[in-house]
Amino acid sequence: MNTPISTQVQIEIEALHQFFQEWFNGKLPKTEEAYGRFSSALAPDFVIVAPEGTASERPALLQGLWDAHNIHDNMRIWIEDIKLRK
Repeated sequence: MNTPISTQVQIEIEALHQFFQEWFNGKLPKTEEAYGRFSSALAPDFVIVAPEGTASERPALLQGLWDAHNIHDNMRIWIEDIKLRK
């Protein structure tokens, strides 16, 4: 049986944000292997645009998140109301 795309998307969103929570709280080791969960999720030409309009390309984003390892003690991330839109 095939898993619906909406379920696959929800699983990926939740898993990636679980990674962020564990990375920022230092629950994951600061290793390339652990970090691969995030770095492998981004396309080579990935760009994110912040609310204020600044764009960050993949290399800067990867370095920034690498440097943010263990910057919090007990940060919690939760996901609500996921909707897949075409």
